[in-house]
Amino acid sequence: MIAAFIQERGVTVCPPRTGDWTHKATANGHDTPDCSLFRESNTSRTPEQKLAVAKILTMLQDLAGKSHVGASERGIIRWDAERWFFEKSDLDLWCEMAGLEVHVVRAKARDILQNGWPQWRAEAGKGARYEERKAYRIGRKRRKAGLA
Repeated sequence: MIAAFIQERGVTVCPPRTGDWTHKATANGHDTPDCSLFRESNTSRTPEQKLAVAKILTMLQDLAGKSHVGASERGIIRWDAERWFFEKSDLDLWCEMAGLEVHVVRAKARDILQNGWPQWRAEAGKGARYEERKAYRIGRKRRKAGLA
């Protein structure tokens, strides 16, 4: 079952060499939806726990429509992920293996279903330092034009 899941979804269970799960992607190259949910030292997790976390993260990505499949398959995979989180499934088993609370994982899945995948970066032109950087670039161009 697990091997088929990995082959079907193309999941790589390659945790970062150093650091924790909050800084690097854990499945399919995407960031985690909420760092606090998966915050734990990478070295303290067993291989089984790492696999369980990767499975849960992949299903969250599938729920958000971030799976690496064609558009025709994306709807089916999203529907499958929605059923996995909210209907009778083996979610309890995977959460227990990962050391996570089922109700917390379901709450995160519900949040992703309602609000989409969280953005880790501000949109272009909306960041906290955008105006400051813009003023610096304009000033630099003016100084360069005055010297040339």
